[in-house]
Amino acid sequence: MQDVFIKFYHNPQNYEERGELKAYLSTLVINRSKDYLRSWTYRKIQVQQKIFAKQTIMRRDMLVSKMNEH
Repeated sequence: MQDVFIKFYHNPQNYEERGELKAYLSTLVINRSKDYLRSWTYRKIQVQQKIFAKQTIMRRDMLVSKMNEH
């Protein structure tokens, strides 16, 4: 959201006064969010979380089982 407001602040001439500014900014934020969800960066983070989450859970389970043994 922040990058949308910064972009608007630096380029206010892109806004045409045909409607409310709130609706215009909301549309920009929604579109930017959709772009981010389609981006490689977001997909890469999701894949990493799926892969490394299993490893983290396994390590945590091993530590818990060792603690229970003592």
